[in-house]
Amino acid sequence: MKPKVAVIFTLVLGWMQGTALPLAALSISVVLSSVPAHAQPFAYVANRNPDTVSGTVSVIDTATNAVVATVPVGAYPRGVAVTPDGTRVYVANGVSNNVSVIDAATNAVVATVVGVPAPARVAITPDGKRAYVTANVYGGDVHVINTDPSSPSFHTVVATIDTGFLQDTALAITPDGTRAYVGNQGTPVSVIDTDPSSPSFHTIVATVPVYSYITGGVAITPDGTRVYVTNGGTNTISVISVATNTVVATISGRPPLGFPDGLAITPDGSHAYVANTTEANVVVINTATNTVVAAKEFDGHRPKQVAITPDGRWAYVTIDSADAVRVIDTATNTVLATIIGVGDFPDGIAITQNRPPAITLTPVTRQQGTSGSALIATVSDAEDTAGSLGAAVQSANPSNGVTLSGIANSAGNVTADVAAACTASNASFTLRVTDSGGAFADGTLDVTVTPSIPAASAAVGISSLLRASSDLINVGLAASATGNCSPVLQVLVYANENDETPTSPGIVHSPDAKDLGNGTLRLRAERLESGSGRVYLIVVRATNSGGNTHVAVATVVVPKGQRPAAIAALNAAAAAAQTFALANNGSAPAGYFVVGDGPVIGPKQ
Repeated sequence: MKPKVAVIFTLVLGWMQGTALPLAALSISVVLSSVPAHAQPFAYVANRNPDTVSGTVSVIDTATNAVVATVPVGAYPRGVAVTPDGTRVYVANGVSNNVSVIDAATNAVVATVVGVPAPARVAITPDGKRAYVTANVYGGDVHVINTDPSSPSFHTVVATIDTGFLQDTALAITPDGTRAYVGNQGTPVSVIDTDPSSPSFHTIVATVPVYSYITGGVAITPDGTRVYVTNGGTNTISVISVATNTVVATISGRPPLGFPDGLAITPDGSHAYVANTTEANVVVINTATNTVVAAKEFDGHRPKQVAITPDGRWAYVTIDSADAVRVIDTATNTVLATIIGVGDFPDGIAITQNRPPAITLTPVTRQQGTSGSALIATVSDAEDTAGSLGAAVQSANPSNGVTLSGIANSAGNVTADVAAACTASNASFTLRVTDSGGAFADGTLDVTVTPSIPAASAAVGISSLLRASSDLINVGLAASATGNCSPVLQVLVYANENDETPTSPGIVHSPDAKDLGNGTLRLRAERLESGSGRVYLIVVRATNSGGNTHVAVATVVVPKGQRPAAIAALNAAAAAAQTFALANNGSAPAGYFVVGDGPVIGPKQ
């Protein structure tokens, strides 16, 4: 994979509280670093731009930390949210009284939702069907926008929920989509029922008192059990139990807390990152103990809002006093980069989810004892190139005697060497495709194993022993066993007369078949005087190591006399016996005996 170039800017001068740091006061250093090209998501930053008629949204590629697009939106944008599928971005324009909708594929505004007075923050339900927008006005409401493209009311306000308090500020929705927690200025947190199947849908079902002058941030743990609320006026953070809608912990202390504003929780739920405006830092909270475990100073620059990448590696913090975004490495809590090039007064920030790749499995058929390369899947990804995706077996390998090896991905076509042992049977494998952001998808690969049937052949050089001399005659048997899995040759001889039966009173020669093998088989040239002629049925069986068999059959006759009719009848009997044996896996018809296993009797051996 070719490395990308990350351009990292470092702020070197101070900041006067309440004043944006001009570009002239910035020292720009360019650092070339080998950053793998991967499916890192995009960050969308709302720039309030209070001195302009319209605001903007900056689009940051988090793989390179470069601003790759600037999208004009309405006036004074603050809140921003991305749909779970990453296709659309909703921006609350506080002065324009509307919500801009950005197509994430083109980074262009494709719709504007009107009828939303003084929108502040936005949250979207996990199913992507509704956006909840707070109103930053006295007697503020929460407005609900239909974000389901299949709905006839798509991109219209479908409900307005009166919280009964002053300005509604931040909000968050539980992972199951059934509750929205809304921060209100100087008043309790409102809990809204957001479950469409509930009889109390879109009503206030609880209020939770918190100690706040203004709530700058609301975040919910990934397991949906706790809500973290920043209380700007009291320099505290309230922890609410979702089960009881009560405050179960209060995190306080200035410093390091100082008018906490936006916050975000890591995907594993272990830590919360909180932007503190007056202390000019980002505080890290251990959510297991609800204690401050780190505080990253921002050198006097005022952090505003926080978003964390889906893999939890980076925290992106908007700095409205410096028109910049800082990136914190969550493993070390150090600043990785400062990104300049966003608009004036960056505020809200949202990061797209790394959508998992797609995988389509291609069933494979393989014969026992064979191997070869086969297409096993096709893969694709919305962010990564198809050929850069990783593919690996997650289940037992080998499975039922089938082995996958040499898995390779070429432009989204995943191939592997599929080998089936001689004893293999049908097998299934779990194949996982993973993108460079860590998202993955699993699929089941079915391998159908067909039996490896050996080939047996049998022919004789002498098909009729005309002279009944009781001698053992080499009949010129040409027998073979071929195919996969090392087939073994076996020769059996049957006859319609037992070799221990006297051919005439007092005359017995035995055994009547010897040296049973390719090129060596000898049969006794004799028949019963009382019979109509002897039929030797030679069964050649090929059996491979998988237990599969195949038979071939040849016949030799010993006629009684030379009458054409008698010979014809004997040959017909031989043909019928051969047909029977071929149809019954080498079994002889009734009235036939195994010959060659009798005792040694007589001088002709």
